[in-house]
Amino acid sequence: MLKIKNILLVAILFCLAFSVFWQNPEAQAAARRVQRAATPAAPAKPSAPAAKDVPTRITSEKMVYTADRQQIVFSGNVKVVRPDFTLTSAQLNVYLAGGGATAPTDSLGLDGSKVDKIVAEKNVRIKMEGERQGECEKATYTMKNSAIVMEGNPVLSEGKNVVRGEKITFFTRENRMAIDGRVAVDFVTEDKPLLEEKNK
Repeated sequence: MLKIKNILLVAILFCLAFSVFWQNPEAQAAARRVQRAATPAAPAKPSAPAAKDVPTRITSEKMVYTADRQQIVFSGNVKVVRPDFTLTSAQLNVYLAGGGATAPTDSLGLDGSKVDKIVAEKNVRIKMEGERQGECEKATYTMKNSAIVMEGNPVLSEGKNVVRGEKITFFTRENRMAIDGRVAVDFVTEDKPLLEEKNK
């Protein structure tokens, strides 16, 4: 009989304690903190791949660097070599990001990671992957979107296929092309001539 009374007493005390806990916001908050601490953390999401460094080599007969304008001018047999294309021209202007009045004037400041765009002028020749190559009087390469804008009688060819227009934009990263103004496309097919079919 005593044992049953003890069991009932313990049950009553448990119910009272549970009731007090349920009505106490601080106790509930503490319980939630304990539960969160005991719960294993979710695995971290993989971070985005780091930007890949792309080597670029520029050679020329002469180079002039203007610090306050953050501009580098290469002239005389200019050649630019990158993994995605090779470019030659008479002159090449390299524009660095952050130019203007706030640009540093007391140091060279030649930082390849800050190159904004490259503008080639006069007798521009571009050779890309495979047989693709281009000719124009002015070509602008923008680092941000890896796009080459060809102007001044631009011609882009690949094998026997030739494209002309007033402006040709080639996105090297996406292998995509856009042509504006008086577009002309010459291409070769493997179809047999109609006259040859009739004579058989």
